[in-house]
Amino acid sequence: MISEYTRKKIGDEFILRSLDRVRVVGINTPLRLYELLELAEQAPAPLLDTLVIWEQALRHYEKGNFREAVRLFRSVADRNREDDTARLYINRCEEFLRNPPQPDWQGIHTLTRK
Repeated sequence: MISEYTRKKIGDEFILRSLDRVRVVGINTPLRLYELLELAEQAPAPLLDTLVIWEQALRHYEKGNFREAVRLFRSVADRNREDDTARLYINRCEEFLRNPPQPDWQGIHTLTRK
């Protein structure tokens, strides 16, 4: 996992998957986290196709469209049964469908420790 800061430093050499926006201890401005997936020059087409679905799912998740987000995250998980991150987001979406977040929820997670 890498931060926005590192993402900007490494350029386009790697394929990355966007993850949560978080507030870290002592800093109020949220920052995006990324998962480093593959060297760009070695990325197989199925990975790139799945990444498009992932990014759509994450946009829906962050907008609070949990039904569509969970459908798309499931599509990602179906393509790779070992994708624990997709299952994490599926679980989050299902929990938010059962217990919706506050109306002012912005899709930002506040980390309480380093």
